[in-house]
Amino acid sequence: MIPANDDPLPDGRRALLQRAQMAGGGLLALVVLPVGLAHWLVGTPLLVALAIDAFWLILLVVLIFRRETDAEGLGWAGMLALFTATPATLVLALLYGIAASW
Repeated sequence: MIPANDDPLPDGRRALLQRAQMAGGGLLALVVLPVGLAHWLVGTPLLVALAIDAFWLILLVVLIFRRETDAEGLGWAGMLALFTATPATLVLALLYGIAASW
């Protein structure tokens, strides 16, 4: 029988990911919208925007699933991603922020 409080992820990884999701969701919801709007006003070409988005998405996924990554590392990667956000990510970031805050 497995205890109810048994965490299958090592070293409280689940708690770390939950904290990072909540913090990252709030930051994304509050900061990505104006940054993305600025990129949209500047007129970032669609293919360049999609390439930037894909790069940051892959980087964030890799960082989340690496054992050595802590909440601070995820926060820095998230902030870097914010500065290259594009309108294509605005809806996803907003939905992620809403979902993470529930």
